[in-house]
Amino acid sequence: MKAATILFVDDEQGVLNSVRRLLRREGWNLLLANSAAEGLQILGEQQVDVVVSDMMMPEMDGAMFLKQVKSLYPTTVRMILTGFSGREMVSRAFSEADIHEIITKPWDDAELKQILHNALEQGADQGRVSPQLRRIISQMQTLPALPALYQELREVTSDKEVSAANVAQVIVKDPSIAAKVVQIANSAFFGQRRQIDTMNNAVVVLGTGLIETLVLSTSLFSSPDGGGADGFDQPGLWRHSIGCGFLAHELARRGGWAKKRQETAMLAGTLHEIGKLICAQYLPGYAQILESATAQGVAVQEVERSQTGTTHSEVGAYLADWWNMPDSIVDAIHYHDDPSQATVDRPLASLIHLADVLAQSAGTQDKNLGRSPDLDPEAVEQAGLGDLALDVMTAEFQDLFDSAISNL
Repeated sequence: MKAATILFVDDEQGVLNSVRRLLRREGWNLLLANSAAEGLQILGEQQVDVVVSDMMMPEMDGAMFLKQVKSLYPTTVRMILTGFSGREMVSRAFSEADIHEIITKPWDDAELKQILHNALEQGADQGRVSPQLRRIISQMQTLPALPALYQELREVTSDKEVSAANVAQVIVKDPSIAAKVVQIANSAFFGQRRQIDTMNNAVVVLGTGLIETLVLSTSLFSSPDGGGADGFDQPGLWRHSIGCGFLAHELARRGGWAKKRQETAMLAGTLHEIGKLICAQYLPGYAQILESATAQGVAVQEVERSQTGTTHSEVGAYLADWWNMPDSIVDAIHYHDDPSQATVDRPLASLIHLADVLAQSAGTQDKNLGRSPDLDPEAVEQAGLGDLALDVMTAEFQDLFDSAISNL
């Protein structure tokens, strides 16, 4: 097996020497460069799996360097190594270079090794994708990046001392997203007795976990690039996705899942169809694939597979993995139509499958969806939902779904 290649770029020779000593026995092909220009030269001469760049370098800083790496070599994993904690510069690296990880100086030796091992494992998983999926990915000039506002929000909420006001200050930088988040927070789904009229109140009522999901999903589905296909019903897909996220959260709550797992369920449910958004942007004629599936009364995946060789679930999982989403969420996106195939977190995949079925039964049939997925008979048990009866839930969740997406 060919050894993985990792490139470290830092203008401090002492740092490069430390890296060489630390990683010399890992079996990797380790390349070192003293400047961004030297790093670009190396990248032009051989294939590199992971690039780790210092943030503060003369002539070309790390964010600018990795932005070029992203443009020229989009499948190369990009990381920042920095002792500089300025949020503005770090946010720029996330938004412009779509970096995967920030490694702080001075680093913990064991942690640095683990980060690199994880990155290489992720790259290997992506390297095993089907030729058809790789062909579609190659048609994208660059893989879509996580929205900058979401990245900045995640950085702020990672601080244990963060306040609701701090979170609100980030979100209101985009008034349209802030308005949508407040609107959703006021939906009957959350059962608020008084109207939420400020972003600060929305953060207090919903909590940072749900707020992050709402900001991410709203940013993705409001992107002007998202509805690239003529005839693609982006608002319809948004309603279905956010409704599925809410129902997943409610199912997790009823199943006694921990609060953090409930938030994970909402995020996975909201993102489960993200592959359709990407396919609509990059695959010519994708809207016709969806319409064909609806007209034939078959699952969208059947038409996708026959015409493209892959499915929106595979595309969505690939993108979520590229975004460094947790493996459980990647798994749920990949197998939400067939949770029995899930290998990482079958309970979560099963719960998202149930939420998707219930959301479609609740009235979200539109040209984006095709035939409702076949219900996996073991999904209720796998999700740990006991004796909950789906026929009873279908009627009850109609009202829950309506309250979730009202006025969206």
